[in-house]
Amino acid sequence: MSAQTLSDRNAGRRDTGLMAAWLIALISGGLFGTLAVLQHLAYNTHAFDLGLQHHVVWNTYKGEWFRYTYMVGFNPLLTNHLGDHVQLILLPISWLYFIYDGPETLLVIQAVVVASGIVPLFLLGRHWVGYDGPALLLACLYALHPGIQAAVLFDFHPITLAGALLLWAYYFFATQRNISGWLATLLFISCKENLALTVVLFGVHWLLRRRQRLGLGLVVLGTVWFGLCFFVILPHFNPGVGSNAFSRYRYLGDSWASVLTRLVREPQLLWQRLRDPVSVAYLKSLWMPFGLLSLLSPLTLAISASELGLNLLSSFDAQRTIDYQYGVVIIAVSALAAVRSVGWFSGLIRTNGKRQLAVAGACVAAACAVMASIGSQVAAYGGLRMLSPSYLDRFVRTPHDALGLRLLTLIPERAPVSAQSDLAPHVSSRSKVYVFPTVADAEYVLLDAKSTIFPVHLFPIDGLSPEEAYLEYIRRLLIEDSYILADEVDGWMLLVKDRQQTGADQAEVARLLSGVAKQLGMTD
Repeated sequence: MSAQTLSDRNAGRRDTGLMAAWLIALISGGLFGTLAVLQHLAYNTHAFDLGLQHHVVWNTYKGEWFRYTYMVGFNPLLTNHLGDHVQLILLPISWLYFIYDGPETLLVIQAVVVASGIVPLFLLGRHWVGYDGPALLLACLYALHPGIQAAVLFDFHPITLAGALLLWAYYFFATQRNISGWLATLLFISCKENLALTVVLFGVHWLLRRRQRLGLGLVVLGTVWFGLCFFVILPHFNPGVGSNAFSRYRYLGDSWASVLTRLVREPQLLWQRLRDPVSVAYLKSLWMPFGLLSLLSPLTLAISASELGLNLLSSFDAQRTIDYQYGVVIIAVSALAAVRSVGWFSGLIRTNGKRQLAVAGACVAAACAVMASIGSQVAAYGGLRMLSPSYLDRFVRTPHDALGLRLLTLIPERAPVSAQSDLAPHVSSRSKVYVFPTVADAEYVLLDAKSTIFPVHLFPIDGLSPEEAYLEYIRRLLIEDSYILADEVDGWMLLVKDRQQTGADQAEVARLLSGVAKQLGMTD
């Protein structure tokens, strides 16, 4: 594939198709971004991970690179995000905080970057397939995928950006724009440490396509970066632990080397996971929205093999669903493979001198894939996933949500705060933020009995249910830790550290806890 072929072919009619691709990307990004921000304003984003990521980026913007306090309840030594994930892309993202330093910036960036993946897919599709119409339809499959919609609407995660960045890297390398390709690859690999393995496979892909220098360079980059992340950076910032995510594979061995050794010696372990009903359902959810076209291009699909293997082998079941961010890279590669498959089919017909039949075949294949994507979502969700009934309520701020604004305005701009999960993203523009029931040196504690009480269940109190533990943590703050109730309304509570150490009134505490118990449904 030459730069001349991809860049200049059909130049006379390219502008219309390319403009359409950019327009669809703009509309998709606008829709994704609007829904994500509305969801945030309705308190349907979470500490893990919009609040956490915003806190890290805000501190980085303020000059304290990658510093955070979100994890001190789990690991007091973990005060730098590089000990949890090596996501260096957060550094250039922090520069955009000079424009606006709120969590909405992350949501908009995520929406725009994800939607931009439509453009390189279209450009590659036009070359491989040969026609703008089916190429445009195939490119839209990426943004239409229910896993992409779910990822964009599940807070903010740097790896959600990675799928589109990989598509851009592939396009740039395919068109011999190597400098842009390497830049896109560096941005891609900086989204998360495990993507180093994907870059290795990306290099193998190009080696098999006889781009030896490019392929070898990518293999070296991925290998070196994997070593730096897992054996230098993570252990340095997370002493004695290294990668937190490794705990999901510890059942296979006590180190990455032992895990790999066991898989080589016992390949049936992966086969058993593949046959598991959860895994089968996961694989169907990845590839059915492409009409299974991705499976016709295994060489392309293999780029995502490391991500697929990590998800399938993980003991964390969320990685084997398309409900979160974990499948984004696999979906992007699958979209690329689907386009490549239709291109192969179309090219095969064209070589036999049947151009009109090739056009018709490509259009039919693309249309069938789009119908498969929409049909599978209608069957599973009652419509496009992000506009389905299960999502629509998330975008509406309720009267209860609006009441919380008053309490937010009472918290000084830089005071240390502890907050429940769904409230934390709204108070994370400060140096110290904790996720309740972790309080540490917080001067203010923001709670909402009508919101989810996660992660209280991760800090259990013997003999108590999560709801009972939630009440007990509040009681301890008021009775034992000298906090007083500064304000409350309809389940919202703002506690403030009593600097004069007078403590809360016992009768007031009993009344408050009784009201909270009712909000939690613990009493009639």
